Order: sequence, then C-alpha cells, then structure tokens
Amino acid sequence: MLVVLRLAQGMAVGGEWGGAVLIATEHAPQKWRTLLASAPQYGSPVGLILATVAFKLVNALPKSDFMSWGWRIPFLFSGVLVLVAYLIRRGVGESPELEIRKAAGSISDIAPFHRVLQSYKRALVLGICFCMLGISGFYFITTLMMSFATTYLHVEKGDMLNVITWVGVVELISFPIGSYLANKFGERKFLLVVTAGAFAWSFPMVHLITSGSIPLIAIGILCTTGLIGGYYAVLSSYLPRAFPVEVRYTGISLSFQLCGAIFGGTTPLIGLWVASSFGVAFIPLGTMFAIISGVTFIATVALPVSPEESFVKVPDNFEDSAAVGVPR
Repeated sequence: MLVVLRLAQGMAVGGEWGGAVLIATEHAPQKWRTLLASAPQYGSPVGLILATVAFKLVNALPKSDFMSWGWRIPFLFSGVLVLVAYLIRRGVGESPELEIRKAAGSISDIAPFHRVLQSYKRALVLGICFCMLGISGFYFITTLMMSFATTYLHVEKGDMLNVITWVGVVELISFPIGSYLANKFGERKFLLVVTAGAFAWSFPMVHLITSGSIPLIAIGILCTTGLIGGYYAVLSSYLPRAFPVEVRYTGISLSFQLCGAIFGGTTPLIGLWVASSFGVAFIPLGTMFAIISGVTFIATVALPVSPEESFVKVPDNFEDSAAVGVPR
C-alpha cells in the first residue's frame, strides 16, 4: 500500500513541476525570465529545510513514542501544504503565450505525448541527461551521503541531519546568484561553467567526505550544493527552450520526471552497492559523481535550445485581443 501511494504521489508531483515552471517562465518579462523562472525551484530547498527540521524535532522523542505516533506528525502537516497548493493552483489560468497561439488557431494539441516521442526524441533524451545533476546529483549528496556516512563512516545521524539542513540554506543562497550570473553572461555559458566545475570537484568532494570529519564532510557537500543550486535555478528557464510551446509542458515534464524515475531513486542504491563493493574509498564514488556531472555537461552542449528571445512577446494590453491581431 505504501508503494502504491508513493507512486500516486510521484505522478502528482511529476505533473505539477512542469506546469509550475512554465507558469513562471511564460508569464515572465524577457529581462526577468531567468530569475523568475527559478521561483518554483525554491520549493526544493524550502521543503528540504522544513522536512529535515520536522524530523529532527520528532526524532528527539523517546524511541517508543517516535515509532508509535511521532513519525506521523510531519506527514500530517504536509497535508496542509498540499491543500494550500491546491487552492493556489486552481486559480491559475493558461499562460498568455499559449492563449495567443490557441486563439490564432496555431495549436491543435495542448499536451501531445505522441508528438514528443515522434518528433522530439533527441531533445527528450538530451533533456533527461540534462536533468541528471539536479536530480541524481542531489540524491547523491543528500540521501546517499546520509546512508554512506552513518553506515560506513559511523557518523552520528544527528550530525548528518545538521549538514543536510544547511544544504537547503546554501541552495536558497545559490539560486538568486546563479540566476543573476546566467542572466548576465548567458544561460548556456553559465551552465557549462557550473557543470564543468561540478565535474572537477567530484573527487575532492568525496575525498573530504570519506575523511569522516564533520567539518570536512560539510565543506564537501555544501560546496557541491552551491554548484548544483546555481545550475538547478537556471534549469527551469533553459530546458523549456528545447521544446516549442505546443509540446513544451509535455517535453519538460517527461525529461525531468523520467530522469527522476531512472536515475533519481537508483542513485542511492547504486552508490551503496559501490560502497559495499569497494569500501571507504573516494575514487569509486568520485567516479560516479563525475559521470553524473559529465553527462549533464555533454547534454548542455548538445541540447537543441532556441534563442532566449524565442518566447512570444506578450503585449502589455494582452486583454485587448485586437492588440495581438487575434479575433475575439
């Protein structure tokens, strides 16, 4: 039953991410698009901080209380957030860009799954690879490192939870910085520099973590978080440019969620298998993170994105249909 419920929850979250990103991207003015498109991404670090703090609080309960009722409290509170999100979401309409093209009769399908698979296979495969650092890389430094440090390095769970809490804080700081730099120097250039930096940092990061020292573990994980955070903020404005508006929602949702399904959940499993096979050695796990970063770098180079100016420029007086030459 738990697996079935998690699958249902994953389907719901998967469908929501693409819509939230496109709402921010397609409603934003051109000069603010990179910054505003990252707004939905802030949910990840904020959620991480809230979840970690919530479980730190209930983890302080006596073990019998935690096992009988304490673990349920964070889940019950998360239900309130779902209700708030639902109330917000139901009041949001289509983006001006999509409405203009629909009114002009240039779009027949709104979420054409078959068109993505038929005409945009290359963009889809590269989109999946492009999302790897944000999904697989994030699972590497959080879920995998939590299990690896507590199991193989015998680090206290509470100490690792403190480090993971700071992951969310560093992401919140790196998001606006990454958006600003990408807007100033160009999204592709910024993404290439950040993913190359993550690749170069792979082995030093894991070397610091395998030391077993909490300060060094924090340096390794949090420096990596800064790189992933800057990249993740720009992902939401860069990936939609790989698909035209009529398949954009479907294309980016499939890219992001298939990456999560294929590489997200498997990253901790593969990482723990690597650790059990090779022991506390930094080269095998460092190689694993280098592959994640390298694949993302290659996908950034090869992803067929359109120019940033390709989004339809929506007039200020959009409500006046005559202003855009669309019949009422």
